[in-house]
Formats: sequence, C-alpha cells, structure tokens
Amino acid sequence: MSIEQFILDVETLGTNDASIVLSAAFLHFNTTEDETYEQMVEKTLYVKFNVMEQKEKGRKVDKKTLEWWQKQPEYVRTLCLTPSKKDVTVADGIKQIKDYINKYSKKDFFVWARGSLDQRVMENLCQTFDLEPIADYNMFMDVRTAIRITKETSNIRGYCDLPEQFKHIQFDKHNPIDDIIYDVFMLKYGL
Repeated sequence: MSIEQFILDVETLGTNDASIVLSAAFLHFNTTEDETYEQMVEKTLYVKFNVMEQKEKGRKVDKKTLEWWQKQPEYVRTLCLTPSKKDVTVADGIKQIKDYINKYSKKDFFVWARGSLDQRVMENLCQTFDLEPIADYNMFMDVRTAIRITKETSNIRGYCDLPEQFKHIQFDKHNPIDDIIYDVFMLKYGL
C-alpha cells in the first residue's frame, strides 16, 4: 500500500502563525508518474479565502508583508490579494481541501510544504475557526530540506536546477499554483 503525497502552498499577509491566509494551493502527485505542467495545473486545487471573515476573528496583517506584496507582479497581486466572488469562508475552504485529500487517500498520506510556516498558519487558521486541521502535525514534510540534501545543484534556500526540458516553463513566483508545481518538479526531476 503506497502512501499518497500532496503538496501545499499558502499565501498570507504575514509570517506569524495567526496571519491572515489569502489563499492555498493543494496538489496530489506521484513521484513515479510523469505529468506535464498543464496536467498539474488542471489537477491543482486553489482556494481563495475571505479576508474580512479572518480579520473579524482577530487574525493579523503585517505591514512589512503588505509592502512586500505591493512589489510583486500585478498578476500575482490580483490573484492573491484582490477580493473576488470566488472567495470562500474558512470552513468552506478547509472542507474543499479535506475533500480533495479524500478523493485520493482515505488513510495514509503526507503533505509537503516549503518550510514550516504554511503548516503552522494552516493549523492556526483551523484552530481559530474551531475546525479539525487538514492533517496531523506529523504528516508534514519539508520540501526545502529534501531538495537541499538530495539534489547536487541545490542552494542554501532549497532550490535546484531542472533539466533542460523544463526550462521553457515560466513559473510565476508567489502564484501558489506555480510554487507547488515548481517544488514537485524539483523533487521529482531536480539535478
């Protein structure tokens, strides 16, 4: 029986555990299957959370993070920061993530994340809204560490080179969908 793998990226308005969560991208992947960038985009769950609901519950906005967001490309700012009719409540967003997990795994799975912030923020978000977390604390794995210790071209921040066939893909940093696909490609194909 194989253990299913997912990867998570969260965009926030701070680096504190109680920061407002703007959005989350979640992707099921298999290290032995080849999937194109387009196939992964199609398969990714993207959840955009309602910011006002979180503000009313006392979740935090960091001024420096807000200033940092203003320096990001317009497309990414619009995707993550601009309120839309597709924004969901925290309860609905967490349910979407849990439903996505259950679609691929009923029992054994783990979640990759880049460092510990995404895990901590998601756990705190669930706690704030009296929801069960998306996964137990010990079901998270760190992408940064895995890349750092297994890839010859890795740098101190846990990024590595990809083979030539992936060089044509334009990954938009801080677009959570692109962030997780880039991490999956580095885990699977990194040099």
